[in-house]
Amino acid sequence: MYTIDSPPQFDRPPFIIFTLLRGDNTWKYLRQRPHHLGRALASLGWPVVFIEAPSQEGSSKASITFRTIEQGLWLSPSWNQDSVTALLEQLARLWPESPWLFTHPSWAPYLNGSFLADRLLVYDCIDDWEVFPGTPDQVKDWEIRLASTADLVLASSMPLWVKMRRLNENVEYISNAVNIADYRVPLPESPELSHIPSPRLLFVGYVSEWVDLQLIDSVARMRPEWSIIMVGPSEIPESRLPKRPNIHWMGKRPYVELPMFTRYCDVGLIPFKQGQLVWAVNPVKIHEYLASGLPVVATLMPDLLLFNSPWVRVANGPDRFVSAIEEILAQTGRPAETLLRGSHTGTWLEKAQQIVEVVASGGRERYGGSRTKLLQQYTAALEGHWSDQGASPGLMDMLTETWYVGGQFEKVLEWGNPELPVFGCALVRLGMYEQARQWLSDANVGAKAGDETLLPMMMDDDSVAAYVLQVNGEFVESLRRMDSVDKPGPIHSLLGARAWHKIGFLEHALAAYASLVEERAFALPTADYLILGDIMRENGRMEEAEGAYLRAAERGSAEAERRLADLYLEVAYRQAVQTVQSEGRDRA
Repeated sequence: MYTIDSPPQFDRPPFIIFTLLRGDNTWKYLRQRPHHLGRALASLGWPVVFIEAPSQEGSSKASITFRTIEQGLWLSPSWNQDSVTALLEQLARLWPESPWLFTHPSWAPYLNGSFLADRLLVYDCIDDWEVFPGTPDQVKDWEIRLASTADLVLASSMPLWVKMRRLNENVEYISNAVNIADYRVPLPESPELSHIPSPRLLFVGYVSEWVDLQLIDSVARMRPEWSIIMVGPSEIPESRLPKRPNIHWMGKRPYVELPMFTRYCDVGLIPFKQGQLVWAVNPVKIHEYLASGLPVVATLMPDLLLFNSPWVRVANGPDRFVSAIEEILAQTGRPAETLLRGSHTGTWLEKAQQIVEVVASGGRERYGGSRTKLLQQYTAALEGHWSDQGASPGLMDMLTETWYVGGQFEKVLEWGNPELPVFGCALVRLGMYEQARQWLSDANVGAKAGDETLLPMMMDDDSVAAYVLQVNGEFVESLRRMDSVDKPGPIHSLLGARAWHKIGFLEHALAAYASLVEERAFALPTADYLILGDIMRENGRMEEAEGAYLRAAERGSAEAERRLADLYLEVAYRQAVQTVQSEGRDRA
C-alpha cells in the first residue's frame, strides 16, 4: 500500500499543481509558467504542493515524503505509474478542499475514480501539446478528456483559448507574465559582454527545434556589424549551430543572472519557426524583455499582435526581420512599464490573483464582458495582420477557428477552408442541415472515420448536428444536442457512447454500447469495437477487451492487431508481478 508520509500541515487548503517537470534542476535553471505561478500563489499566502510527473522509473517506495523547495512551496518526487491512483485517493482525503491544477494532459488517464467527487479540477493549457515534438499519440484524446471534464480551463494564449472553447464553455485567458522586480535588479553587466560591440541583439531561452537558427544565421550574415548574443541551454548538436564571428553562444545561465544580459543589450529577439506549435505560444521572454526595458522583434505569434506597440515588432522572413530591427534601433528611448498592462501581459502576482478569484467562484465564469472584448480585439489583430502581410494556409485556418468561436459563422463559410471541421459546424450552427449532410459527403468525413455505413442512418437533423460537432471535438455540445431528441434511436445511442468515452465517462459509454450490442440494431463500426475494447481494458476486464479487439481484427484492422499485442503484454506483465509478489509472501 502506497502512503504519504508525514504530510505538511496547512492553515488553508493548498493548491496542488500536477506538472510535467521532474528534477531539482528545473527549479535552478528553468523558470517556466508552473514555477512562476506557484511562487506567486505562495506569495499571496496560499501553500502550493507540486506533484512531479509520474514515470515507470518513479519512486516505488511504499511511502512518499514531501519536501520544502522554498517558502510556501512543497514538492513530491516523481511517482511510480503503478502508485498514482492510490496516491491521488490519499491526496483527496488529506486536503479535500484543495483545487487540483493540471499542466499536462498525460494526467488524464488517472482521473477516473470516485475520489474526484466534489473536487475542483483545473486544466492549465500552456502549449498545443498534440503538435509538440515527441508527444505520445494519445495526447489528443487525453486533452479532450481532461479539458471536457475540468471545472475550469486556463489558456496561456488566445489560440489555445479558441481551441479550448470547443471543449469547455468555462475557459479563462491567463496569459504568461513576469516578475518585474527580477529584471529591474541593478546588477552589473556580465563580464562576457564587455568585449562585444553594440548594437547587441539578445536571445534568452532554450535552444530547441522551434528556434529558427537559419533566421539567426541570415541576420548575422546580412548585418555583420550587429552582435547576436544567445543565452540558454541547447538541445541542438553543436555542429548544427550557426557559427559566425558576430554570433556569441553563452550557454546555460541561472535565472538570477539574466538581468546581467537583458539590461545591457539593445533588442530582444524571439526568432521562432512558423507553425501551429509556435502560433499557440505566449512567450514568457517577451514579458521579461519588456520588464528589462528591452524592445522586441519576433516572428509571428498571434498573442504578440495584442501589444500593438512600436516597441514590439512582428516580422517573418530575413528581410522583414532585419528591417524591423533597424526600425527599433532608430527609435529613441526604451519601452515603458505601462506596456506590461493588459490581459495579454502583466505580472505573475496579478495572474495568480486572477486564478484565486476564479477558483473561489467554483470555476464559474466571471469575466464574460471583458472576455468578449478581448476576443474582438484578438480577431481584429489577426485580420489586420492578414490584410497587411497575408496569411499562410495554416494561419488562415486559425483565423477561421477564431471566427467560429466568436459566432461569425457567415465569415467561416465565406472565407474558410471547406475541409475544416468548423466549416461543417458553422453550417449546423446556422441550421443548414441539408448542406451539412452534403458537407459530410464532400469532405469525405465518413470515409476518413470509417463511418460510411452510419451516414445514411442520420436521417434527423439532431444526429447530423451531433456527428458534425463530434468531428470538431465538441463532445459536450454534441451530448447536449442529443439530450433534446424526443425519441432517441440506435444512431443517437452510438453517438452518445462515443462522446461519453471521449470525455472519460466510461460507465455511461459502456452502458450505451451494451444496449446497442444487445439490441443488434446494426453492426458496430470497427472503430467502436476498438473503443469498446479500450473501455474494457481500462476497467480491467481483459477477456472482454480481447473479444472486442478480435471482432475489429476480423475485419482486417491493423490497429486492432496492435492493441491485441499490447493487451497480451500487459496481461503477461501483471501475471509476472503477481507471481513475484506471491513468492515474496511465501518466503516471508
